[in-house]
Amino acid sequence: MAAVANSGHTARKIGDQRRPVLKHALDKPFTTPWPTATPALQCEIVDALCAALQPVGAYFAESRRISKQKSLHKRRAAQKATKAAKAANKTKSQKNKDEKKGQQAAPAQTTYTTSAAAGVRQQIADSMETDSTEAAKAGLALLDYIVIGINSTTRSLEKQARQSNDKADLALVVVCKGDVEPQMIAHFPALAHAAQAASSTSAEHSDGPGLRLVAVGKGSEQRLAAAVGQQRVTVLGIRSGSPQLDSILEKARAGILAPVVPWIGAGISVGGSTSSSSAGLAKPGLKAMAALELQTTAPIPNKQQNAKAKAKANPAAKAANAGKDCSENAS
Repeated sequence: MAAVANSGHTARKIGDQRRPVLKHALDKPFTTPWPTATPALQCEIVDALCAALQPVGAYFAESRRISKQKSLHKRRAAQKATKAAKAANKTKSQKNKDEKKGQQAAPAQTTYTTSAAAGVRQQIADSMETDSTEAAKAGLALLDYIVIGINSTTRSLEKQARQSNDKADLALVVVCKGDVEPQMIAHFPALAHAAQAASSTSAEHSDGPGLRLVAVGKGSEQRLAAAVGQQRVTVLGIRSGSPQLDSILEKARAGILAPVVPWIGAGISVGGSTSSSSAGLAKPGLKAMAALELQTTAPIPNKQQNAKAKAKANPAAKAANAGKDCSENAS
């Protein structure tokens, strides 16, 4: 019997070996890109917003202080009322005892005065510093021109898209894209395009007046939150009409194009007609999809294992293989 040379390639080693495989995939055709802005422009917008929104932070700080003072006053008033009620009950009980004894006890007079809410506010207003008061008033005026938060900004854009907004339309939406999960803000490009198309201030050209959407880098959320005096400011909507914020709107409109949905195109008017007179407008239609090439590995197929698997799945093939093995052994 001839000796069989051992090559060292056992079945387990052969099964562990893998071969390189290339797989191809197409990008999604209905993705909505974010408007691009240079890093320098993003930093300029964030810096300008942090400087302009300082009065808003002063207003929120002052309102929290006033709320804390009111809560403290209510708590102290409740404690005084409880003590007065206990004293009245004690006096009434003592009076009943004296009447039973036939003695006419002089009723104890308990006086309790509470200050009105207007008086409390006046006392707090008198104790406020002049500088902080002016800053708080300026911040209160700025609140009419800004919208803070993902949900609030989304509701404003939805009303703007339905043309049912009771306030002025948003002119700029700042999203801290680098500080939040992508799925939480993925709806803003398409929604901003819908609001831009239905906005009464939108123009035919995508580089004209109207809504602008800008995604700023990582670390912007913390800076905006510190300026506004909130824990988080992921999304910030801005309306036109404020002298402190109009310069930021002009800067954004000069450096950022209006949001565009590729398969709809730009220049959509309220009536639904498209305007493609400008060469810079995107025409309706699907954009060219990018082909992705992924490099991965796959196990090397084992002929014996494949034959056993096929035989197990097909009983007829298993019987044929068994007959073939018997004939080979007989020969």
